[in-house]
Amino acid sequence: MYLDILGKSLKFYNYETMTRSSILIIDGTNHLNRLLNSKPIYNSEFKEVGLVYRFIKFVVDVYNITIPDEIHLVFDVGRDLKKKKIFELYKSNRVLSGIKSEALGLLPEEMHRRLRESRDVLIKFFNLIPNVFVYPILAVEGDTIIAYITKLLLNNESNSEVIICSNDKDFYQLLDSDNIKILRYYKKQNEITFIDKRKAILDLGFLNETDGKILDYSLNQLKVSLSKSIPYYKAIIGDETDYIIGIKDLGLSFVRNLFKIQVIKGIQGFNSIDEFIKFLNDLHKNVSEKRFNNIDNTNLIKEYNEVLSNKRFVNKLIQFVKQMNDKSSNVYKQFEINYKLISFDYAISELSSVVISDIHSIIKSKKELLEKKEVSEIINKIEEYIYELELDSIEEFYYELINFIILLISNKKNSELVKINVSNNKINLSNWIKIIDYIKRQRLS
Repeated sequence: MYLDILGKSLKFYNYETMTRSSILIIDGTNHLNRLLNSKPIYNSEFKEVGLVYRFIKFVVDVYNITIPDEIHLVFDVGRDLKKKKIFELYKSNRVLSGIKSEALGLLPEEMHRRLRESRDVLIKFFNLIPNVFVYPILAVEGDTIIAYITKLLLNNESNSEVIICSNDKDFYQLLDSDNIKILRYYKKQNEITFIDKRKAILDLGFLNETDGKILDYSLNQLKVSLSKSIPYYKAIIGDETDYIIGIKDLGLSFVRNLFKIQVIKGIQGFNSIDEFIKFLNDLHKNVSEKRFNNIDNTNLIKEYNEVLSNKRFVNKLIQFVKQMNDKSSNVYKQFEINYKLISFDYAISELSSVVISDIHSIIKSKKELLEKKEVSEIINKIEEYIYELELDSIEEFYYELINFIILLISNKKNSELVKINVSNNKINLSNWIKIIDYIKRQRLS
């Protein structure tokens, strides 16, 4: 049977899309929610497997785009209690937005049940694959877990590229390293977009293409830090998707001018709210004393003067500085709440030792799994679960799925794994693995 699978599955493998990435992190909740509009598919026991099938298919597609050595899959399991304590209404506006439950003949509570049950099946399935690390951690937002493991993996494997597959712009905060990219993947629109720091700044609206000199300086000379900039500016404008309320009368135009001045003044970012307030006070002093040339970067004096000549911006700045200097003011309190909800640096600093220990245990146990088990044993267990779900009935998907599992398990780091059961006989997979490795090397050279 495996001989047939290996032969047929080759035609589904897209060698042209290989990149140099080695670690793929998938925002499981983000993408599972996007699949909820799909029509249910039931197996013979009337268990709904449509979401499971489509999500696994999505993971296989993303694997073929990025060709990682390992995959890290993160799901939200329960509410983030600490963020709810900071702001009780955090994400309270989310009611499975965009989900057409009535069109599918399902009540909203049935959609929630469908989501939970499918998530639990996916966690069990992907936990069977040694190179897939699954993080179903309670009471902590999945975004925070992704931010933590991104920094952890980058520190431990500095030569690796980390790709985060998500449509959530909050992850733009993680783009300070050239070794991190965000992948936005919309299969229906056939859109595959890799976001780097430049695209992130433009996409957030902090700068426009017309701000070419400032943009180039921010990226090439200054190397502005997004992790130490985005949370402060988003604390001003808020985030409607998470019900984070922005500061009244201050919008994106105000933030864009502030960001321009930060870059022109050569400030990479801010380490605290107090540092950000100092920046505001220094700027206010320059405006009050009409010292419009008080910058080291003489190439950008024209742009600096244009911002400070904007009377509407200056009037809003004066009022904002006054309110931020009063820590008992509603504006300061709102800003502080927003910052704590948005900043990954803050969220990571608040992770408990228990959560951090759980994350490290998941990584350690998975890395030890391949050393303890035969590949044949691993694949047999996976195949049994595929049969249980009756996903093997979708023939083309079945071949593609088995191929994905074999490729992922049999990467260059695990080239010792050579034998797999075929009926009552054994097939040596060493030649198969050598072919895969050769093709990888050719594509990456």
